[in-house]
Amino acid sequence: MVVRKTFAVLLGASLLGFFGGSAYAQTNSAGSPFSAKWSDNEAGETYRRAEALRYGKDVERDAQESIRLHGMLADQGYAPSIFRLAEFHYWGRDIQRDKQRAVQLFQEAADLGYDLALVSLGRALSDLGRKKEALAAYQRAIELEAKDAELRFAIAQLRGDFGDLAEPSQGFPDVTRYADEGNSRAMLALADAYRDGRGTESDPEKSFELVKKVAETGNAYATRLLGQFYEEGVGTKADPEAAVETYRRAIQLGHDYAWVRLGLILMEEGRLEEAKMALEQGAALGAYSGELTLAKAHYEERLGEVSDRSFGAGEIARLAEAGDVQAARALLVYHERRSRRINEVDLELVLDNMTAATAKGDPWATEALLRFYRKLRWLIPEADKKRAQVFEDYGHQLRTARFVPEELWLKYDRNRPSASMREVAEIVSDYEDENFYYGMLELLYIDRNAYTYALQSELIKAGLFSGRPTGKMSGETIQSVLNFCRDIGTFDECVHGPLLFSNAKLVVDGLNRRR
Repeated sequence: MVVRKTFAVLLGASLLGFFGGSAYAQTNSAGSPFSAKWSDNEAGETYRRAEALRYGKDVERDAQESIRLHGMLADQGYAPSIFRLAEFHYWGRDIQRDKQRAVQLFQEAADLGYDLALVSLGRALSDLGRKKEALAAYQRAIELEAKDAELRFAIAQLRGDFGDLAEPSQGFPDVTRYADEGNSRAMLALADAYRDGRGTESDPEKSFELVKKVAETGNAYATRLLGQFYEEGVGTKADPEAAVETYRRAIQLGHDYAWVRLGLILMEEGRLEEAKMALEQGAALGAYSGELTLAKAHYEERLGEVSDRSFGAGEIARLAEAGDVQAARALLVYHERRSRRINEVDLELVLDNMTAATAKGDPWATEALLRFYRKLRWLIPEADKKRAQVFEDYGHQLRTARFVPEELWLKYDRNRPSASMREVAEIVSDYEDENFYYGMLELLYIDRNAYTYALQSELIKAGLFSGRPTGKMSGETIQSVLNFCRDIGTFDECVHGPLLFSNAKLVVDGLNRRR
């Protein structure tokens, strides 16, 4: 990536000066985006060393030294290193995740003419709910002909990154065009779209074939993903042995997280000694969730006789107290059941860490914090009030699959079950597409009568139920559901019970498609 040597007015007034003075990106009197204290050769050599340490290429991996070297360069206004630091903060690997800080650094790199940063800036802004600014960042990147800007904009459209401004159906043909040209990023994005039915009809088999095709080129990420497809039976028959072999191939290609996936499936297959060794290797390499997955396996005694529950508890507590969001989420979930609670932990510190991570734009921390206030109301004074405030301030950071459920939980009043049943059912009836899907299924957890009320309302709209919504799973309601299941070809599953979650998913999916 060539760094342009002039400043640009980016994104209009919406972003200029948002963060005030810059901690990096000092310029010399000639307006160069790099300080005269370093020569271009010195900077380039230091940058290459930092990158080698980051990936462990020809040297032992040392992420902290990589961050230190990039920080030195960033202090001198070296845009590529400012960009790299932004990525560290955005992904939260080897450094605390902080999307607010990532936005600041991406903007600084872009202001120095590093156009590629605009694309990443767009994604980070989208994650923080700043959809219009995100859209502007992508559009500016396209104007400046930043590398892969058009493709990544199309992928963002297909993912629905711009909320109400997104047009997945327009992103689909553009991503397809790039995929047909053999672009691996486009092929994997298209695979996601076919798997999830976003911007097109769901087609798991096409998703599988695309992932397999990219994996055959030696792409480490696609190979690991292919392993999960084999493991979970996505677009193909579930094949644990094929999954194990594929994960091992991903490991050979240098994908550290494949050690974690390998350990998990080996546990499921009862190969516990091998599983332990795989998880330990993933943890030693610093793979995503490696330390936590190993700790949880010990704490939940999933490693059989070689499990060390005390070690697991201590590791989970240590990671959570150190600010690891995933560890904190696990710890809070354990805390919901007395038999699972880890008592030797500073719960207040963990909660403070989650609150700080939420404020920095971490969606997983937001989800965990909301769940904590909802599930452990007895433990926290004014928990409902605090939960409502977190949702109001940071709800935009949640995945759709969690935003809708949290919204419904906030609307449901346990002290007024009959009235609330109708209210939340009516909210769900106004949802569309995946919001409707996730909303209906969450009603099963909130109040089965609310789910039944909403189901009856939808069946009436479809002309399949002649009664009125009552919230009671009457014989007439059951017969109407079974008739609907027969229409959509799922009768053999539905006959086992309309309130089973697996069957409800089939019914709700059918209703959603019929809408």
